[in-house]
Amino acid sequence: MKIEAMNQVLEELLEGQKNILDRVDTTQIKPLIRNHLKEKGIEQPFDLAIINDQNQMIPIGAIQNTERMATGIQAKLFPSDLLGKENAILIHFPNKRLFILQQIWLPVLSSMLFIGIVIFCFIYAIKVIIKQKNLSEIKNDFINNMTHEFKTPIATVSLAVEALQDPELVNQDTFRNRYIGIIKDENKRLGTQVEKVLQAATLEKKDFKLNMEWLNLHDILESAKAHVLLQVENKGGQIDLETRFSDPNLEADAFHLAHILNNLLDNAIKYCSATPLIKLKAWDENGFIFISVTDNGIGMSKEAVRKIFDKFYRVPTGNVHDVKGFGLGLAYVKTMLEAHQGEIQVNSEPGKGSTFTIKLPKKQ
Repeated sequence: MKIEAMNQVLEELLEGQKNILDRVDTTQIKPLIRNHLKEKGIEQPFDLAIINDQNQMIPIGAIQNTERMATGIQAKLFPSDLLGKENAILIHFPNKRLFILQQIWLPVLSSMLFIGIVIFCFIYAIKVIIKQKNLSEIKNDFINNMTHEFKTPIATVSLAVEALQDPELVNQDTFRNRYIGIIKDENKRLGTQVEKVLQAATLEKKDFKLNMEWLNLHDILESAKAHVLLQVENKGGQIDLETRFSDPNLEADAFHLAHILNNLLDNAIKYCSATPLIKLKAWDENGFIFISVTDNGIGMSKEAVRKIFDKFYRVPTGNVHDVKGFGLGLAYVKTMLEAHQGEIQVNSEPGKGSTFTIKLPKKQ
């Protein structure tokens, strides 16, 4: 038994000293490795070579790129030899990168999609938070404005009622009629303010119907000018009307068109800290009517211009509540212009006034 074991050891020692090509059947290596890779789910072309003990590369079969073989994977041949020569097998996959990409593209794409969804949700959440914050500020401003608007007529009515309760004035028709007139006017003012608030819901639901008819814009503009002329003159100001028409007729709702112009002119007066100078211009071009209202008021920042058509938004004027309103006028203007298939543009700079330009089609 000992002799047989010694003989086996000697045979293994001698076997390890043989030339590698005498020990390896090169015709069987490639099919053997291919089958083994196939069992692992890898069906990719590969180049194969043997590195002998003199560090020479011996190709097995055709090799596409011998220069890149050095970057392949090496494995020692016959590692159990006691005194064997340093021989290795070298395998290189030409399409390794493509194979790796094919294996990882789905997880990577899924990860990117998931990250994109997370980023989108985060941005959306931030936008919603900012929007809610702005809505909260607008709501608080609206409540403050409404309180101021309602407080004045209520206080006036209360004072008038107290005056009428004075026994000394009961029999004086002049004073009694005066205070009754004050109560009537303030009650009408309160009703108007309530109607403005209720109008906001009507505009949002589009719950209105336009009465379209052919109108002479000259008449509409003259009426709008006459509507604000007294207010402008009382402040020592001036309003100029300039028209340039080839045909002043257009199809529109007379009531709403007049209110659109009145709203714009009222704002031009309200937001003027100096003597109001207002220019009202109108012209026609390519089947459209253009109307511009230019003032010398306080003007607006770019941020304010983006928000002025939002419901209840008002241009900030500090802590001084000297400009009356609920912030519904321009929201009404935009809604009605859209109903007329029209549009409005604003050019404004702080301290340099504003210009509102309306564009309306002549025929609906």
